[in-house]
Amino acid sequence: MGHSHFEEGIVPSVIRNDDSIYNFAISGQVLFYTAKLAQRYLPQMSNLETVILPFRYGDGFLFKQTNVPKKVDNSMRCMYYKYMHISHNKFTDWLYWSEIVNSKMNFWRRLVADREKCAVGWGVSFSLAELDSLKGFIPLDPDRRKEGWERVNLPGEIDFSVRDIEYRKEIESIAKLCQSLGVRLVLVTNPWNEESQQTLAEHGIAEMKVFTDSLKNKYSCVEFYNYLFDDRFLRDDFYDAIHLNKYGAVKFSNILKDEIAGLSN
Repeated sequence: MGHSHFEEGIVPSVIRNDDSIYNFAISGQVLFYTAKLAQRYLPQMSNLETVILPFRYGDGFLFKQTNVPKKVDNSMRCMYYKYMHISHNKFTDWLYWSEIVNSKMNFWRRLVADREKCAVGWGVSFSLAELDSLKGFIPLDPDRRKEGWERVNLPGEIDFSVRDIEYRKEIESIAKLCQSLGVRLVLVTNPWNEESQQTLAEHGIAEMKVFTDSLKNKYSCVEFYNYLFDDRFLRDDFYDAIHLNKYGAVKFSNILKDEIAGLSN
């Protein structure tokens, strides 16, 4: 579950080539919605063993700037409220009902789209059968990388002196749920390219460990794996600063299969 780091970075069929695994991550999804979906669906999965969540550099602290455009936030509020009946603010979310006003993402393209295909980005679409075989994974083609891709999508400045209370509340709600279900909650930090690693602060890395250690101490179901500086990943494995392309995703999935005990059994 989670956002684009996993939707575009984990290939379910590489980890287990059967129907026991699915990539339920959605690009741009903030933890609030991930937590709501977890609370709705995880208790229905009687054979569930493991939930994997992305844990980014800076999660749990205040991002001074966000690289999420307003149209993305509005689209998320609209789509989750209208189609999933998940309300971020029960007093104001009725304002997001209109897709014409709020859901700016690919709105006009959706009106003329081929109903046998699903558009997942500009110029990128898959047939429904292809999407089903991908099990939620969306491959990024390295040939479509933008100029200066090494710096694209870097997170904004982070204030590690201020805690993100909402994020911490939501991740604890997921941990508490997994604990009650007897399910492993595996937090994973995906790799960044070498140029992006140079933007990271040592005290920020230390705060990541403090936060994840506190979660592990409180909830025995929680595990943490940090691949941020993993030197097995080369420039050819990345789509931008923090997202893996389809080749890097296969490599990452094989690593998760081998190194997170229980996934490949």
